[in-house]
Amino acid sequence: MMDQQLDQASTPELNKALYDVQLVLKQPSKNKKAHYGSYADFSAIDNTVRTAIKEAGNGISYIQGITDQMDSNGKTIHKIYTEITHSSGEKKIVWGVTFPDDTNMQKQGASITYAKRISLSLAFGIVADEDDDGQSASLLDEYKSEQEAKRVRVIAYLKDNMPLIDKSKSERVYAVLGKKRPKGNGLDVLSYAQALILSGAVQLELSDDLSGIGEEEAK
Repeated sequence: MMDQQLDQASTPELNKALYDVQLVLKQPSKNKKAHYGSYADFSAIDNTVRTAIKEAGNGISYIQGITDQMDSNGKTIHKIYTEITHSSGEKKIVWGVTFPDDTNMQKQGASITYAKRISLSLAFGIVADEDDDGQSASLLDEYKSEQEAKRVRVIAYLKDNMPLIDKSKSERVYAVLGKKRPKGNGLDVLSYAQALILSGAVQLELSDDLSGIGEEEAK
């Protein structure tokens, strides 16, 4: 396993060459589509970097490799690194992302390609994916909307079934929330989690009442 501590060696020639590469580097076109939007695949990123290196013409080259390590559970995980070298002999290692070991070679190959793509982008300052902040916000709004719809359905169930419970037992049912009967707007003020907990207590109480009725009829 390679030493993964932060590389702090002095590399003035390499740093100057990397600066020159950054000046001529053009962001790759996002040539692939995914569910989260467009992105540049590994070949597009690799071509972008090599084109910039060739245009700068200053002795930069790079290779990527994989190291193995054990996680806290004793499982093997892999980590990509990008080693950037200069004709002066100076070099830097930029550590990239990790991915788990997989016995399925097709999945493992896909993980390696993905990790190399992200790690190469990190090493040379490439933006390979769409800015998905807007989508993330949209997904969060969608999730909240779904949760609210579920909350409304559970509260509708409570409104239909709470009246069926004997009043002498209603406080015991509400006790599962650690509080007495809700005031103000009543059941409507409950969160989704509270409504679920209360509905479970209601179902249990109603099932007990029905079993008691069955026992009485049997007598």
